[in-house]
Amino acid sequence: MFARHNKFWVNVTIALSVVVILFGFPAFQRKFGFPASLIWTLVVVGGVWLTYFIRAYLWSDGNASKK
Repeated sequence: MFARHNKFWVNVTIALSVVVILFGFPAFQRKFGFPASLIWTLVVVGGVWLTYFIRAYLWSDGNASKK
């Protein structure tokens, strides 16, 4: 069950990253120009992955020892 659940969230994270890259980068580029748009896109994609890693940590057994 955990492997299936984990695979689902990895797929969701990948899909959100692709959406941010495809739609966010052009939107940021129109507003901020090239160097800043690349930085903003990477920051948002990093935030998506950070959210995934936080979710994975909170649902893993690594957090159980602190309870």
